[in-house]
Amino acid sequence: MPSANASIGGDIARVVSILDQRIETIQNIRDQLVHEFREARPRLTGDATRKHAITEFIREHGGSATRAEIIEGTGFPVGTVATTLNDKTRFVNRSGRWIIVGDA
Repeated sequence: MPSANASIGGDIARVVSILDQRIETIQNIRDQLVHEFREARPRLTGDATRKHAITEFIREHGGSATRAEIIEGTGFPVGTVATTLNDKTRFVNRSGRWIIVGDA
């Protein structure tokens, strides 16, 4: 008859095995998300910033864009777009459309 310690050891081994499987699954999901995010994200080169990218996006879309259009068109996260548009020295909202300060 196996001892109590042998049973506990076997239980722990099963739990570790399950955790290893779940970790592998989560790592695969992470890798897929990273791959998809990199594919959807515009490439910024040189000294380009999110502000610069959003400024260019607005200019390329007739000088104004809604927040939803900016999020969809740039692929930037909602919070990043919100934070960027809070720069009142660069962006202003006119009737739900964002324009570049100076172009207003």
